[in-house]
Formats: sequence, C-alpha cells, structure tokens
Amino acid sequence: MSRDVAIVGMGCRFPQASDLGAYWRNICDARVCFSEVSGERWNHALFYDPSPRAIDKTYARKVGFVDDVRSFAALHYGLAPLRVAVMDPQHRLLLDAVRVALEDAGRGEATLAGTRTGVFVGASVSEYKDLITSRLRARALLDGQFGRAPRLPAEIADAIIEDVMPLRAFTIAGNLLNMAAATVAQTFDLRGPAFTIDAACSSSLVAAYDAVLYLRAGVCDVAVAGGVYLNLTPDNLVGFSRIGAISPSDACRPFDDRADGFVLGEGAGAVVMKRLEDAQRDGDRIYAVIRGAGINNDGRGEGPMTPRPEGQLDAIERAHAEVEFSPDAIGFVEAHGTATAVGDATEVGALRRYFEGHARGPIDCALSSVKANIGHTMSAAGVAGLIKAALVLDQATIPAQAAFARPHDKLGLAGSGFHVPTATAPFPERPGQPRRAGSARSGSAARTVTSCSRRRRRAARSTRSRMPRWWLRCRRRSSCRRRPPSCSTCTSARSWARSTWPCRCTTSPPRSRPAPATLRASASSRARTTSCARSSGPRARLCGAAPCRRGCGSRPRRFPRPIDGSRSCSPARGRRRSGWPGRSTTAFRHFGRGSTRSRARSTICSIARS
Repeated sequence: MSRDVAIVGMGCRFPQASDLGAYWRNICDARVCFSEVSGERWNHALFYDPSPRAIDKTYARKVGFVDDVRSFAALHYGLAPLRVAVMDPQHRLLLDAVRVALEDAGRGEATLAGTRTGVFVGASVSEYKDLITSRLRARALLDGQFGRAPRLPAEIADAIIEDVMPLRAFTIAGNLLNMAAATVAQTFDLRGPAFTIDAACSSSLVAAYDAVLYLRAGVCDVAVAGGVYLNLTPDNLVGFSRIGAISPSDACRPFDDRADGFVLGEGAGAVVMKRLEDAQRDGDRIYAVIRGAGINNDGRGEGPMTPRPEGQLDAIERAHAEVEFSPDAIGFVEAHGTATAVGDATEVGALRRYFEGHARGPIDCALSSVKANIGHTMSAAGVAGLIKAALVLDQATIPAQAAFARPHDKLGLAGSGFHVPTATAPFPERPGQPRRAGSARSGSAARTVTSCSRRRRRAARSTRSRMPRWWLRCRRRSSCRRRPPSCSTCTSARSWARSTWPCRCTTSPPRSRPAPATLRASASSRARTTSCARSSGPRARLCGAAPCRRGCGSRPRRFPRPIDGSRSCSPARGRRRSGWPGRSTTAFRHFGRGSTRSRARSTICSIARS
C-alpha cells in the first residue's frame, strides 16, 4: 500500500472569499481582507481603547470576518429549524465547506453514504456556546455570585436576558467541539472515524496529519479533514491583545521589518483525501500529493506560546524523513508566519538550518504566509495554508506576499536561497521534476509540517475535448433520452433535493459565447447532448462510472471542478436567510482544456426564472 495521499477535493470560506476561486484570487492579488468590527458581532466601542494597558480592552480595530455567518440552508441538509437555532455556527459553516469539497472531488452528498469515510476536524473554541448560555451567566451575576448583587427590580433583570434564547434539548450537544466532526458524519452518513482535534493554531493541520495516518493504515478509504473558527465575541481579541500578539497597526506583515503582530481572522476549510493509487484508479482530479508529514511538540521551554528552534527543526526533519528528494527540490513553503519578531525568526531559522544542511544543490524557495491576507484564523489556520499550498502546485503559480516590503534583518534571508515573492509569477519549472511545496503550522499543543508535490499533467487526448460545455442538472431522466435538454427540464427548483436528481447532462453551446440571459433559448434550440450520467435512487453520483443505462450508451464525463470564479459548482444559495432558494436555474460553463481529468477552469452563472 502506497504511503502517498492525494488531495482530490477542496472547499473553503474565508474573509471576503465565499468559495475556493475567490480565495485564490485574493491570494494572487495580494488582497488584504480585514475590516473594522461591525455591530453585527458586538459593540466594539465598549471594548476598544488605544492604550495597550487598558483593562478588558483591545487596541485593535480590524478583524478578518466571514460575511453572513447567520445564513444556512438548513432544509437542504434535513436539519430541523429548532435544532439549527441552537447549533454552533461553526458546525454549519463546516458543513457547507465539506459539502463543497465533496462536490469538488466529484462526489455527491449521498455517494459516500455508508462508506468508510473518516472525518477529522480541527476546532478549539465554541464562542457561540458562551453566547447561548449567557442567560445562566447573567442570572449568576445578578445573584451576586461574582461580586455584589445589584439592586435591580425584577422586571429590569428579566429585560436583560429577554432576547437570549432559553436552553433547549440540543443546546449543549449542539455546541460541543466534538459535535463538529460528528455532525458532518451524521449529516452525510459517513461510517469511518470522526473526531475533533484541539491543537491550538495547528488543529486543522494536525487533523490532516491524522487523516493521512488513517488512510495509510487502511482504516478508512476516504478522509475529510478540515478546521473552523468563528470570532463571535471579543474574548480572543482582548486576550491576545493583553500579551501583545495582536498588531496595533491593524496589519499582518509576516517576514517584514514592520511586523508587529497578527490580525485575528476566521473561516472554515475542508479537503478530501484518498490514497494515491485509489485516486488514480478512480480518475480523480489530484490537486497535490502529500508525500511526507511530521508532528512533534517542543516539550519544556520558556512557555507554551514561545517556539523553540530545536522543535521547529525536529518537525521538519520528521516530515522529510518520509520523502526521497532533497530539500533543494522544494520551491515554495507556506509558513506559519505569525508576523511576530520571535515567531518568524525561529521558523525561518529552522528552515535555513535544515535546507543548508541537507540540500544537494542550489536553494531557490519562496516563503509565504496567508495570514497577511485573511489574518490568523486560529484552529482553521492549518487547512487555510494547506489549501493555499495545494493551489500553488495545481495552478503552477507563486502568488505575491501581501503586506510585504522589506525582509526583517533577523531572518537572514540574504544569500540563503529563500525569498519572499513581491509579485505573482509562474512556478519555476525544473526539468524532469514535479513541483514541490511544504506547509507548516505551530500551536501550543503540537507542530505539524507537510511536504507536498504535484505530478505532471497528462497531455490532451484530443482537440474535441477542449470545446466548452454547459453542464445542466436534470430532474427527469426522460429529458435527455431523445432530445437535448431544455431549461424547463434542467432547473434546480429545490436546493434541498439536488442530491436526489437522477441525471446530469452536458451540452455543447454554439460557437459564439451566449449571454446568460439567452441560455434558455440556446439550450433548447441549438445545444447538442453529448453525454449523461445516471444512477437509480438518491445516491446518484455527480460523475458516474458506468455508461448510461437508459439508451444513450455514452460514457459520462467528469463533473467540472471550480478553480477560478465559481461558486463551488453548486446551485445558487438564493434567499438563504429563510432557507428557501431564490434562484431556479443553474448552469455551469466548463472551459475544458485537455482531457476531462485536466485542471480546467470553470465559472458559474445563475439565472433567475422569469
């Protein structure tokens, strides 16, 4: 059994990035996604003070927030509204990220039901639990359990907590950290191991490390690894300000001589992994291949939050002990990059020591950290870096490092072969070698390093496969038996039923690129049916593996994956606040390039039913 593990699907939602394509564009554009704290989270004026010595205050004004964390398509997942009301929004955000990752991997939400699929989640804190149990804390405060009892009339005491939802049967269970992984497994009926890991900032990368171990051991055949963090209260912002880790300039500048701390961020991400031979057998799209992984802890040191150079070096050595190439073959490293003088110098120093001591040739490696774009996403930081490293390999592009001008003198980058990219550029090609990269995350509980590589793309099989195609969802099998599908039959009328549709079709559009508004007429009059994928019952796969059983005889093509500009190849979310879809017709523009396994770019357009 091979020890190599392939990443075959990814999904994420980070500040100012609602999907994988937006996340990659923000990284390539070196976009800083921070904003001032809005009143939707908390009244920041109550906790803000420019003085770093102010008690129970923070000097930071900006945070990397995810937009609209209240919305959730509960009916699509079959979750009762009463349960969703007391459910940690982190679990809801994670469900969306996992669903997108499964669809990106060519797997429907029901195709893995009952299989040995493991769920490994990194999560550290549930701030929603603090909010939803605030009624109990308020009553304790009014009773004087934390000080003097205030003399307030009973009606005023009741008014303080009248807008807080009382505890329900699922309140506590819906906010436990271990329920994050359990909710994913229960929703998608996954029968492998499912548990949540708390390893501080490295939680989600430790989750990915465990997923690799379980795949190598044969415990599960498919693994979903990810992490999530939502900043719903000012607790972490105030707490990290007290130790000076938060940037007073509201900017995160890893490796820069102006670095003065990080900006707090939030988000969720998930990756779908399989053993390499299984992914190749199934014809899966492979973003990157994990060749080696290492994990350790510093042990005794100056403190749990102070990294030791020896611990950093040991983690790198453990990861590279599993690979056969020397470190000079690595062209990109996604570092932890906390933008602190001690943290950056320790991490880069360990990299320099290992590379210089084991390199067999000249070193040419780019250093980067996504924290400059989205901030420190805490328990989701590991998967944010892993997704970025996989996209760097897949897109053969090294993005510019945001908020970087001049390297810090303590890093010693001059003459070391390491550099911080200031402009987005192609990944340097090395004859006969695949692209290779590394990703690292550190936390108070563990430190994890992964080494990834990207295999060469296969040549295009024919020029015909390069033609653009429209991908449509059909609700009736008869719609494409003897005639091209029309938009009247290929509509997404109910988002919660999309996983049960029996057929998915592709049509070739006319040579001229039609406008989205003319899709209905074009699909019905000028399109040509080329292939379809069917199955019986609700477990229809997004990409079938057998020829059509209803008469067309064609072999199904692989469902397109989003790389740039798409909404994760899923139907429009519509009016998500009420749980009902607001858009009825969804089509996918697939710009095929090479074989159906190639890394094609895809975009999505949604047209409202007239």
